[in-house]
Amino acid sequence: MFEKVKRFLSGCLEVVAALIVFLAMIAYLGLTAITLTFVINDLRLDTYVSLGTGVEIVMLIFLLVWAPILVLRSFSQRR
Repeated sequence: MFEKVKRFLSGCLEVVAALIVFLAMIAYLGLTAITLTFVINDLRLDTYVSLGTGVEIVMLIFLLVWAPILVLRSFSQRR
């Protein structure tokens, strides 16, 4: 009986962990899409690129290049 309850709770914990990872991935993609939209609009519509646009470009480079590399390296180091 104890083993059945333990397996059930372990399964529930795995579902919660998968849901948290899924929501984090959706939040990451949403943040990247919003930042990309702002950068494209600033570069296409303005003749003057402000400091805010530069910060957004740096943040976009970090989100599109460095964040996936860091995640992949952390997973490869654990194995």
